[in-house]
Amino acid sequence: MSTLTQKANSIESKVTSNTTTINNLSGSVTSLQSDMSDVKQTASSITSTVSSMKDEIIGENCMLGLNGQGWSSNTIYEDAGTSFHCESTDWFQSHPIADFSGDYTFSFGVWGGGIQIKILEFTQTYYDDGIYNKYVDFGTYTPCKILTTSSSVSNATLTNYATSGTSSTWTYTNTETITLAVGDNVAVRVTNSTNSRYNSIYGTVSAINTSSKSVTVKAIKLLDQPNTICTLSCPTDKKDGTDINSLHYDEKLGRWWIRFKESSGAAKTFVILFRNPSTSIIGYISRLMIEESVEYPHKYNSTGQASQSMIKQTAESIMISVNDTYVKIGDGNITLNGETKVNGSLTLNDEDQGFLLLGDSGTTEISPKSIGTYNEFKSKTTNTIKTHFNSTIYGSPTVDGALYGFSWNVSQKLGTFKKGSYINLIDYTNVAFANVGTLQYSIGTPSATFYIHENGTLTKTITVGDKTSVDIGNYTVVGDNVEVMVTGRFTKNVSASIWGTSQDILSPRDTNITIQPIKPMPSISVTVDWKNEVPTASAFMLIGYDGFAVNFGNNKTVYCGADGFIASYGINEFKITSDGIWRNNHPNIKVLKGTDNRNSPATYTVQEPVDTVLCVGNYCKIIFPPNPYEGQTFRILDKALEETYINSNGKKLVNHKTGGDGKVLSLDYLGGQVFWTYVYIDGRWYESAES
Repeated sequence: MSTLTQKANSIESKVTSNTTTINNLSGSVTSLQSDMSDVKQTASSITSTVSSMKDEIIGENCMLGLNGQGWSSNTIYEDAGTSFHCESTDWFQSHPIADFSGDYTFSFGVWGGGIQIKILEFTQTYYDDGIYNKYVDFGTYTPCKILTTSSSVSNATLTNYATSGTSSTWTYTNTETITLAVGDNVAVRVTNSTNSRYNSIYGTVSAINTSSKSVTVKAIKLLDQPNTICTLSCPTDKKDGTDINSLHYDEKLGRWWIRFKESSGAAKTFVILFRNPSTSIIGYISRLMIEESVEYPHKYNSTGQASQSMIKQTAESIMISVNDTYVKIGDGNITLNGETKVNGSLTLNDEDQGFLLLGDSGTTEISPKSIGTYNEFKSKTTNTIKTHFNSTIYGSPTVDGALYGFSWNVSQKLGTFKKGSYINLIDYTNVAFANVGTLQYSIGTPSATFYIHENGTLTKTITVGDKTSVDIGNYTVVGDNVEVMVTGRFTKNVSASIWGTSQDILSPRDTNITIQPIKPMPSISVTVDWKNEVPTASAFMLIGYDGFAVNFGNNKTVYCGADGFIASYGINEFKITSDGIWRNNHPNIKVLKGTDNRNSPATYTVQEPVDTVLCVGNYCKIIFPPNPYEGQTFRILDKALEETYINSNGKKLVNHKTGGDGKVLSLDYLGGQVFWTYVYIDGRWYESAES
C-alpha cells in the first residue's frame, strides 16, 4: 500500500507492506513481517523513516520473542507468558539451541532474589524430541533411554567396560518404570571416580532383569557429560565490560546478560539452565532474549525484533539514526551514540584536537601533542598542599626555674583519599628565636613529632627530632574514602638565663593597689613549613606523538618519552635513559627473628624483591632463592646471638676464603656477625664478607 498526502504546509509519502510466511506442510505461521517507509517534507525540515518489524517463530529452537516457551517444566510456573518463578534448587533448562557457532548474548530480567545460571554445550546435533540430559552428551549417537547407577568406577575400568563389543551388567537406580527391550540402545550413567564426572556406557541391551533392575549392555562407546561453558550467580558474579562467559548488568535496559561462545572446539548445541540457590527465596526470571554475534544486548521487544532508521534534516542540524544508534551534527558538535568502527585513517592536525576517554575513575587523552618532560607530566599527577605556621609562643618555667618550656601544634587537613593512596611529607623547616625586649636570639631547632589521623583515629607517628630542612616521611592510606589530617607537635626547652633580669616589669597603674609586680612570660617566635604531596583524585593517561605517560592516581607514574623510561611507585623509582639504567636502590628488607631452639630455627627462603635479610634473636636459617638468575645478588646481615644457618638450595656455593669449585650446602652456619653478600654467576653462588 502507498499513500501521498499533500497539505498547505507539508507533503508526506508512505509505502507499507505486510508479509506472512506459512509452512507448506503443517500450515503453521513461521514468520510475520511489516515494513514501512515514510518521507515527510515541511518548509523547515525533511524527515525520512524506514522501519521493519519481524516476529520469527522458529518453534522450540529459538527463545527470541517467545517469552520462555520450550523450557523444561521442573519447578517453573509461567506468569502470563512473560516471566517464570522457581521455588527449588533443582535446575530447569531451555530447549536446546542448534547450529552453535560464533558467540551469543543471552539477556533476561531478574528480581525477588538470587538466581544461578549454567550454560552447557553438547557435541550432539539438534534432535526434535529435545533429549538433552545435563549429565550425558550423545555426540554422534542417537539419543536413547538413560539408566542411572550408584556405581563409582575409575576411568581405566570404565574405558575397559566401554570397549566396543564388551558386555557388562549394571543395576540401575531410576525410580520410574523403565520400559526396555532386548536390542534397544541404552546409556548407563556411571560416576567416573578419577575425575568426578559422569560417563555413560552407550550400547545395545542384550539381557534384562526387571525384578532386580539390572540390564546387560554390549558396549558401543563411552560417552562423556556435556561441557560446562560457565556457571554464574546473580548478582555476585556481576562485572563491568563485555567479557566472554561473564555476567553483566545494564542499568539502562534493566537487564542481566551473558555473552558466551563455544569453548570445546566441537560443540553443536547448547542449553541454558536456571535454578534458585536457596529454597527460602523465590527468584523471578523474565523477558528472555538470545542474540547471535552481538557484543551488547538490544532492547527487549515482546513482539520480535523491531528496527527503524531515520534521517532528519533542518537548517540547524542533521540527525541520522538506526534504532538507538545515531549521529547528530549541529551546535558546533558531532555526537555519536553507539559502537563506532573506523575502517581507514582518522587524521587530527591540531594539538588541541584529540580523543578524551572519560571513565568513572580516570581519563585517557590521545592527542597529536608532546607528552612533555617527566617532571612536567608528574606535576599533573600530584597536588602539593603547603603548610605554613608563624606565631609567638609563650613558655612555662620548670620547677627549678632554670628552663622555660615551649610547645605548640600545627595541623593540616589533606582531604579524603582511597585505600592505598600514597602521601609524601617533604621540605620540613622549623625556625625559632627567643624574644628578649626588641631583640631576637637563635635558640636552635625545636623537636618535632608528626601524627597522622584517618577520620580522627591515629594511624601513624613519625619522629623527626630536632632536625630542620629535612623530609618528614611518607604515608600509605589504610582505610577507604577516609579524611586524612597531619598534626605536628613541637617542643623546645630554653634556658631562663637568656632573658636574665632585663625584662620589663608589669606593674599596676594604680599605685594605691599593693599587688606584686609581674614579669611578662618569656616568648619565642616560630615559623614552621612543610609540603604535603598528595595524589590527584583520578588516574590519567596521555598518549602523544612522542610517547606515553600514565598516572595511576596514587603517586604511581610510568613515563616513556624524551626523558627516557621512568617508572615511579611511591618512594621506588626505576629509570632507563641515554645515561644508563638506574634505580634509587632502596633495599628491600626482610627481618628474621630467630627462635630459641637450635633444632627448629626461624626459616626464610629468599624471594624477590627482598635483597637484604637481617637476622636477629637466636637461631635463624636462610634458604637461597629456588630459581636464581644470572647476576642475582642478596645480602645477609647476621646479628643473631646464636647460629645463623644457610642452605644453598641445591646450587653450589663458592666460599669467600676457600674458592675452588664450591659445594652444595644443606646446613652450614655463618662465622661472624657481619654482612655476607652472595652473587649468582655461571651456575654458582659466590660469597663475600664485609667486616
